[in-house]
Amino acid sequence: MYDEIKIMAEIAAEGYDAAEKPFDFVAKGKKTALVCVSDDAIVPPVINALTTLGCAVVQAGNTRDALRKMRFHLFNHVVVGENFDTYDPGDNVVLHYLEGLSMALRRSIFVTFVSNRYRTMDNMMAFNKSVNLIVKRENLGELASVLTKAVSENDAFYHVFTELAADLGRSSL
Repeated sequence: MYDEIKIMAEIAAEGYDAAEKPFDFVAKGKKTALVCVSDDAIVPPVINALTTLGCAVVQAGNTRDALRKMRFHLFNHVVVGENFDTYDPGDNVVLHYLEGLSMALRRSIFVTFVSNRYRTMDNMMAFNKSVNLIVKRENLGELASVLTKAVSENDAFYHVFTELAADLGRSSL
């Protein structure tokens, strides 16, 4: 926990640098995705799946890089590997950062957790980990179809809420 606070304080203290923005220009309506995966073997299927969904994709090299990218851009999708930049899955700073976002911000980000331990689409464990979807590493070959299904279910679940919030002038984003 101390490392997370230290990293966030260091990033917050840094000045604005336009080079740290992940995208110079993204067409209106184009979705964006951040890939936070340490294992080079699973990066291509993750990027391919997100590209298939029509996302502009950027990859983070480490925790600091991921947090810097999220500092200046609100991503539609974030894919986080269980051991991203850590040996202990319980010390995943990116997941802790996402957990700490306000609900209005967090609700607009679809977080996918790639795990070696949990089964794909385990909704109770996803709730426990504060993510939208869990995908077991061995199921990454079907990631595009799993993501498509999970995102449409998530959109349907929040549809009435987002419509009502927009009607009341309280659109989360």
